[in-house]
Amino acid sequence: MKNILIIGSSTAIKAFFQEKFKGDIIEYISFREAWKTQPPKKYDIIAVSGFHFNITSINNEKLNLYIKDYFSYIQKVSRFCGTTYLVSTKLKMSLSYSRVVFFYFSLLKMIFEKKLNINVLSFYSMLNPAKDKIKIKIFKILNKEFSDDYFKNRSLQELEIKHIENINFKYIGIKRSRFIDRVLRIFDK
Repeated sequence: MKNILIIGSSTAIKAFFQEKFKGDIIEYISFREAWKTQPPKKYDIIAVSGFHFNITSINNEKLNLYIKDYFSYIQKVSRFCGTTYLVSTKLKMSLSYSRVVFFYFSLLKMIFEKKLNINVLSFYSMLNPAKDKIKIKIFKILNKEFSDDYFKNRSLQELEIKHIENINFKYIGIKRSRFIDRVLRIFDK
């Protein structure tokens, strides 16, 4: 039985890891709380999911500093476990208008260049069929990929990525709300 810490409060992420680590001991802490402290003990596995939503509304200089701080944070977290997972949004696109996509792209580029021992999980939105009926309809209309079963039939290794392709970013220098950033992701290609 493994001791696992999940950093992040998304119900979809919690359900995903509960599915993947059935029978193991899982503890949870919110991303914002975990950011302020270090893990309370050593774990077999730590999975990190989340970021500060203000990354969509800060200037570029602060955004780049935040990416460096997050890189340091993930390095620190990885010292408290045998295996570290970082959950990223899907980055298989050639064009993006999203600052969140830019954040993950820049962070993962640093992780891969420095060859950190971080397992990066990258996948599309996970939607709950009972709670996300409207989102599911919108995703279907827009022909956007999503999962409605928490990737039940896929292993963690199948969701892992080892490198990322270049993405052409447009209008990343423009600050915006988190909602607007989400809307702009509709136009990612």
